[in-house]
Amino acid sequence: MTKGKRKESKRSPTFCSKKDLLKQGDEKCPQPNDIIAYSTQIILDGQCSIPETKPDKEKIIATHHNIKVKKVETIDSSEVIDGNEIRGKKVIVAGIFNLGIEYSAKTPDQRVHFFHCSFPFQAIVFQKVEGEERLFPVDFNLENYLVHVCVEDLQVEQIDERTIDRAVVLLIWLQPKEDC
Repeated sequence: MTKGKRKESKRSPTFCSKKDLLKQGDEKCPQPNDIIAYSTQIILDGQCSIPETKPDKEKIIATHHNIKVKKVETIDSSEVIDGNEIRGKKVIVAGIFNLGIEYSAKTPDQRVHFFHCSFPFQAIVFQKVEGEERLFPVDFNLENYLVHVCVEDLQVEQIDERTIDRAVVLLIWLQPKEDC
């Protein structure tokens, strides 16, 4: 082992650069110089309800979020193209999106309260070949990439005093490690 360099194992966090200090799976949106090798987008929409122990909401003050990637793996698969079975791999990314909502209570003192809700997500990342989604080659090595998740858009809307509608657009993207 060379002095100043640490040996990386399959389970250790992968850092893109010392100034970024981003672990694989942390939220990171692509920057102008980043290479996006492969990507997909998913939408998480639904509702959050204020827990019974909290007061009714008058208005939303702020939102906070974080993402925890729980699983990144490849699975063997096959597809039929022009009558021929092609074997390859799919990249599966799964995790939890945590949304925190700060709100003023619908009470005379209008105290500020906070609650959170969590939503699982799962996505399949394919490679694009001539604009079509295709399997990765059988010899595709996920160890050569960092997997990032970016919140491209987050919208919350008050439905009633106890319910909030939310819509989140996630970009899941693979960055070649040599681009770091």
